Amino acid sequence: MKTHHRRDDDEKKLETLAEMMHLMKEIHEQRARETDEHIKDIAEKWKRGSEERDVIAEKRYEETLSKLDALWEGMSVKLMHRLNDFEERLEALERARSAPPPPRGGGGQENDDGDATAEKSNRKIKRIQQQHQQQQNSIADRRRRLDNMYAKLEDLKG
Repeated sequence: MKTHHRRDDDEKKLETLAEMMHLMKEIHEQRARETDEHIKDIAEKWKRGSEERDVIAEKRYEETLSKLDALWEGMSVKLMHRLNDFEERLEALERARSAPPPPRGGGGQENDDGDATAEKSNRKIKRIQQQHQQQQNSIADRRRRLDNMYAKLEDLKG
């Protein structure tokens, strides 16, 4: 009887163990499904967030590009006005230099004053030409810097 009783206990224990293993397997499978769903949710949220970040980045890029265009346009207009002013001043000085000196009364001092005036005009012309060249160099430098900024923005966009 003891052997029979022991056998029944062993069978019950085996059945209980089999049920526990079956439950553990179901729990494991359920957790795996939940983990997969969680990972899919995270991936979907990341994808949506990434798309939103891309839209925001594109908007910021367009705003920056628009601001740079406006800045460039404003700088170009200002620089062109300055350039025109310098060119007008240079032309006026060149006309003054090439015009005969105004007649003066008195004798021998006329040539000395005329030479001094011509020398002064020449110095002014040279100074204005130097300023003009500096402005041209400054414009070229600013254009290079803006071109580099545009190139960097294009690289960031791409």
